Amino acid sequence: MFGTSFSPPALMELSPNSVPVNSPPFTMTVNGTNFGFDASVFWNDIPQSTRFISSQQLQVSLPMMT
Repeated sequence: MFGTSFSPPALMELSPNSVPVNSPPFTMTVNGTNFGFDASVFWNDIPQSTRFISSQQLQVSLPMMT
């Protein structure tokens, strides 16, 4: 019998880890483990444009922070 194991993604760090109110749009780096090539980052329950860098890193374009 064959078994499969699934390790869920784990978030370790966001960079930058803070942004002032009314900041212009920016790119955030998400570091962690077990990211898939089809990973999506949600911000305020809305999927954002996410770029897969590796199974340990994603980059996401975020809108102006208000």
